[in-house]
Amino acid sequence: MDVKKVSEVISIIKKGKYKAYLVGGSSRDLLFARFFDDVDIATNAPLDFIYKNFKVVDANFEFNYSK
Repeated sequence: MDVKKVSEVISIIKKGKYKAYLVGGSSRDLLFARFFDDVDIATNAPLDFIYKNFKVVDANFEFNYSK
């Protein structure tokens, strides 16, 4: 996984005045300098912001959304 791209995604969300956090196993793997092939990001950004700012390449994903 390209850590620079992960950082870019988080930066885009934060520039939109939303919060973004790296969560799940990838955060642990990053701390221990281990390889990881997927990333979980928790954010309070609304779905329309996400769809507007990011290209969805795999629509087969799960998400939890709460207001």
